Amino acid sequence: MTQQHLGKFLIERQLIRQDQLDTALREQRRSRRFLGEILLAFGFVKREDFYPLLAEFMGFPFIDLSVCTDYFCHPRGWIEIKKTSDEELHIVVADPHDLFLQHALSLTYPEQTPILYLADPRGMEQLSHSRSPALSSQDYAPDLLRQLISQALEAGASDVHFSPALHHCQVLLRLDGMLVPLQTLHREQWQALCAHIKVLGQVDLAEARRPQDGSFRFYHGSDPIDCRLSTMPTKDGESIVIRLLDPRSIQTGLDELGLLPHQVAKLKNIARTSEGLFIITGPTGSGKTTSLYSMLQEIIPAGRNIMTVEQPIEYRLDGIRQTEIQEDVTDFAKALRSILRHDPDVIYVSEIRDAETAMTAVRAAMTGHLVLTTLHVSDIRLIPRRLEDLGVPAGYLSGVLKGAMAQRLIRRSCAACSGKGCPTCFETGYRGRQVVAEIFTQGDDLETQYLTDTNERMIRYARDLVRQHQTNRQEVNRVFGPVEPRAANAA
Repeated sequence: MTQQHLGKFLIERQLIRQDQLDTALREQRRSRRFLGEILLAFGFVKREDFYPLLAEFMGFPFIDLSVCTDYFCHPRGWIEIKKTSDEELHIVVADPHDLFLQHALSLTYPEQTPILYLADPRGMEQLSHSRSPALSSQDYAPDLLRQLISQALEAGASDVHFSPALHHCQVLLRLDGMLVPLQTLHREQWQALCAHIKVLGQVDLAEARRPQDGSFRFYHGSDPIDCRLSTMPTKDGESIVIRLLDPRSIQTGLDELGLLPHQVAKLKNIARTSEGLFIITGPTGSGKTTSLYSMLQEIIPAGRNIMTVEQPIEYRLDGIRQTEIQEDVTDFAKALRSILRHDPDVIYVSEIRDAETAMTAVRAAMTGHLVLTTLHVSDIRLIPRRLEDLGVPAGYLSGVLKGAMAQRLIRRSCAACSGKGCPTCFETGYRGRQVVAEIFTQGDDLETQYLTDTNERMIRYARDLVRQHQTNRQEVNRVFGPVEPRAANAA
């Protein structure tokens, strides 16, 4: 079901006008809320008119819960309707196409195939409040969180977002850099789950007016998963984001990042050097940490003393001494100076943020250490200028900068559906990402060879992926912005 197709259906049934649909779609693109929720909020439709038509559009019968007298409100969000006229199993849900709900139903009722009904979610919530379920919210909250995190890990998500609204809470997954809806929780479910998450994360349960950060460990089978949580007060309650730090996601060698063979060779050569500075640039979420961790794993077997300065530590790596910056105790520059007294061979600094850190990192690279780090600039060519702005003399870089890499992440077309959208890819058409990069190494001339914008070089590689049907032009435009006509024609 797409928002546009639903809108056209509602226009055909004369429930809304085209101008109302256009307004709602603009708001939907801005807020990422469901089209129906926006139409209701703007007063374009009435609940009693909208939900029966939504059920018809989705191909399921609609049920008016106000006439139901014999029912059971299941703690996982559906309602079981008791009918004396037959032996069939009748289940009322808010979204019959929710794949995870369908899976939960198959586990709960393995011997039966339920008949699914769609109802007004507000009516479902009122019904669940009018009769206490068999389990209290506190009883099922741990199981619900375990289910949600397990689903997120199996889908390959990096984050789980809990976005509260007035009467419900939407659960979304960060898949391949984009937010994808997972399921909707009733308000009562979310309140219990929010309290359980805060207890696990060891944050103040009673504090709902200020942001808080915490962490806990989740076991997916026998695999430990570190979970970092952040709370944020909103007008509809506390929003929570859980970052899933799955160590399996960074057990990626340089050969598996999707780089070109000559680029992999360049990175391996840099990893083998004994001194110098290597910098990766790119926006937040472009995979810089994963690339640098892959380089560190290339170095570990070489018997070298590897130490890191990170804020925060994203993943724990065996064979490496990792230091996390705590702002009330120390900073990057102080930690880096202390590390130099521990006889390191390789130093990883998660980010150069200030002048003191920049100068300390460059001096370390000049005195027999290999320093790997990141810098927030949009183009490789801007690295010298940015470091000069931070107080590093221009003459220092010519001998110490062993290489630099600009990178972005491109989503791959889903192999299961050839990019058309299927349950495997959550109907997005994409599954997995790969690095698109440009690498400069010592000997290349930034002022002459790199007169061309680095983004244009990466776009050329991305266009090759389009020609190989590994991604599409829309994804290239999303990552790099609208491609020039010449580039678009070539794709």
